[in-house]
Amino acid sequence: MPAVPDLARFRKLVDDISRLYADARRVQVRFGWEVGRRIVEEEQNGSLRAAYGSVLIPRLSRVLT
Repeated sequence: MPAVPDLARFRKLVDDISRLYADARRVQVRFGWEVGRRIVEEEQNGSLRAAYGSVLIPRLSRVLT
């Protein structure tokens, strides 16, 4: 049976994994935010309001799936 790391090494491993998880969550949130921002920019095309989903979102869905 493999040896269990000492407590300090185990805590560092847990901290490292927790930090990696938090970093990944931040990247996921940033990705969603930026995708939404780009869709809004494209849909509005300089207008104050957008015609959401009229053509762009169904087309993006087909191409990105």
